[in-house]
Amino acid sequence: MGLDGLLALKVHADSPHYLACPLPSDIQTRIFNAASVLEKMLCYRDAGATVHVGFEILFPALLRFLNQKGFPFKFPGLMALNRKRLARFDPRILHGQTRLTLVHSLEALVRIIDFDRVGQHKVCGSMMGSSASTAAYMMHSSTCDMEAEEYLATVVRSTLDGDFGGVPSAYATPTFKVAWNLASLYSEMLLSHAFVRLLQVWDKGRLSDTLEDLIKAEEPLISCQLTIRVLQRLASLPSAGEAISYGFLALTKLASLPWLHLLDSRIAGTIEKGRRFLSKSLESNAEAGYLWVEKVTFSSPILSKTYRLAALKAAPSTHVRGTEV
Repeated sequence: MGLDGLLALKVHADSPHYLACPLPSDIQTRIFNAASVLEKMLCYRDAGATVHVGFEILFPALLRFLNQKGFPFKFPGLMALNRKRLARFDPRILHGQTRLTLVHSLEALVRIIDFDRVGQHKVCGSMMGSSASTAAYMMHSSTCDMEAEEYLATVVRSTLDGDFGGVPSAYATPTFKVAWNLASLYSEMLLSHAFVRLLQVWDKGRLSDTLEDLIKAEEPLISCQLTIRVLQRLASLPSAGEAISYGFLALTKLASLPWLHLLDSRIAGTIEKGRRFLSKSLESNAEAGYLWVEKVTFSSPILSKTYRLAALKAAPSTHVRGTEV
């Protein structure tokens, strides 16, 4: 359970009439256990290493709300990030027509902005596709907005079949993907594709001569280091089939670089081993890993299957010349 879960429990415990059913008999025990665990977790968490969307404004808001409920949590380093983010923030800017990314996280601005003056930021009833931000707008606006209410009703209806009562933090896209992924192999996959594409463009004479020295000096070294790193990560075959697929998609690109021919047999062996693993994971309908990041960390069965299929079908790219590198 996260800070938001604890806050929800406490709000329900304090205001049981909000629910259409009786509160769990052990709700106070749940609150106590959640608070104890979260207090320990926050002591060891590195604020600077957290990548969740809006973290530096959402977490301080949650801590502020929980403090008001009697939970004075401390999170070293977080408030400095919060002050830096909001140092030049004027709440009045959200009262105008300029649509900032903060519209996606209005729930962090309760008692800071006037929610009666942000309705102009809606698109198809939502605040930048965020169910939490839209709910905050509905809860703290003095008038009922039927368009926003219908958006939230649609979000809830979309999760009723086979889900566990949660709603997506971003909707109406069925899959949220802005390249935020916790797996190192994901970044290495993107980097390998970029390196190969750079050489392909250079081979066609589409780059200026000023980049020639940089490419000659850096590209072979960096791509060799990248290939070895990917091979080392894949040697242990991470448990998440999706993460493995990132590695194989990287290798199929890197295999086209001429100076990596000494690693051809190892690359081919690793890819073949991975294909067998991925085939089994698809046959067994392996569970998707929690690798994707928005306001929360989430898994995506659609993306997981897509990447695994792409890795199985991928063939090594045609060799780029790179003759002068």
